[in-house]
Amino acid sequence: MYARVAFQFMERLVELDDGPERKDTLKRQGELIALLSAKAKELRASKDPRPRKIDKLRAYIADTKHGLSTLTSPLTFPLSPRVRVTGIDASRSSVFRSNLLPMLLWFETEDADYPIIFENGDDLRQARLVIQLFTLMDRPLSKENLDCLILLKT
Repeated sequence: MYARVAFQFMERLVELDDGPERKDTLKRQGELIALLSAKAKELRASKDPRPRKIDKLRAYIADTKHGLSTLTSPLTFPLSPRVRVTGIDASRSSVFRSNLLPMLLWFETEDADYPIIFENGDDLRQARLVIQLFTLMDRPLSKENLDCLILLKT
């Protein structure tokens, strides 16, 4: 059913004045997500220690054949259409300590750098619940001049 809806969407999209450009943008966004998802799966399957995984991620991003460090043309960021991505900063990208090994990716934009956490295979509802819990805990703690993130680090 999804494939049928996506096909019809793309057919109608091309009929718009800027439809071919939009279709190309969606295609490039999909390719970017597919590349990052494949790398996330590969890192998770690897038996290497975390520092070696970070090195592998940075080398992958910096490798010009993947086209991640500098995009051929700015790309509308899938999470925020107002942000135009020009590449990924390999030197600041990292891998977190977690079961699913989420990646910290520093996207370079036309205006500023844009850090995101890229995780593949996680239940986003659970992640959103955790963020809501941190927000709820932070409010009363901030009234007592306590920073929730500082307390978590100790």
